[in-house]
Amino acid sequence: MFYITVRAGQSITILINLEVFMAILRAGVLGGIRGKVAGVVGGQWKDKHYIREYVKPINPNTTAQATQRLKFKQISECLQFIVGPVGQQYMDPMLKSMSAWNWLIKKNMSCAGDPINYTALQVTQGNLWNPISMQNNADSATDQAVITFTTELGNGGLASDKIYAVAIGETTKIWGFAAAEVLRSSGTITVPVQLTSGEACSCYVFAARYVGSQVVAVANSTNARDNSAA
Repeated sequence: MFYITVRAGQSITILINLEVFMAILRAGVLGGIRGKVAGVVGGQWKDKHYIREYVKPINPNTTAQATQRLKFKQISECLQFIVGPVGQQYMDPMLKSMSAWNWLIKKNMSCAGDPINYTALQVTQGNLWNPISMQNNADSATDQAVITFTTELGNGGLASDKIYAVAIGETTKIWGFAAAEVLRSSGTITVPVQLTSGEACSCYVFAARYVGSQVVAVANSTNARDNSAA
């Protein structure tokens, strides 16, 4: 704010050059930038600050962009219901700079389509040893999938590791979640899931390790598919 005093009988001309800067320095000159300055845009993704050239799209609705948006819609609709119970609960602790949602979408974008490539979907990622052999027996009469798996500890597995599973009916497109984790030694886990007779059912099984109540390691999920529910 400034003040100007003009005496009676005097005239004054004031030229003010105003420049508007949209960027904001969040933590001084050494901090990150958010917003636009001339041809540069600054922002933040998770814990990373970045700057990039500002590019105005010439055609924001090309065939390639429309295809990509459709794929994003398809895979988002498929995975939205497992973000909380699976993505956030069993997020690999090593993936510190990516949210569960972003990881799920990025990892599975290639599975988008009509129908979704359920066999290739992956719901968890990590280095923990996962059972290498499993069988899915899905039953539409009881609306459940019973998955049996091998109990070997493999490379670095522990008897105290837990096994969890989720399932989806590929026609109903409804997810089901096991009521609780089981120990590796159990060799079986049951997932309630709504099914129609003859419907394909994909289950995703993975191991998790806890320290107290904290998940410290997870395994890559493995697909166990029953091509035709009884």
